[in-house]
Amino acid sequence: MHTPGPWTYDHRSGWINADNCCSRGPMHVADIRGWGHLTGHGHGAHGMTTDEGIAIQAANAELICSAPKMWNLLSEIASTHLGMLPVTDAVQAIWIAKARAIVCKDLTE
Repeated sequence: MHTPGPWTYDHRSGWINADNCCSRGPMHVADIRGWGHLTGHGHGAHGMTTDEGIAIQAANAELICSAPKMWNLLSEIASTHLGMLPVTDAVQAIWIAKARAIVCKDLTE
């Protein structure tokens, strides 16, 4: 069981939220803040510029936000195979199109 999607990333707060999961409003799923270890110079730091650190954290957040969509797609694929339903070329094409839509959306934002 996971928090239902869609999940969105609030760049200002650093939070990943599930916007429609309950009647009380958005639910925090994860905290992406902490890019200081990417930009700092202490133990374990990577010494990146602030812009590089922010860009990496934003990319990580968007990847995390795609998790519910990928889970739904993988569940659909698994249930079809476990149910021993025939997997036609058309069904495979639909799965590929869905996967591409998820990945391409994340790459273009």
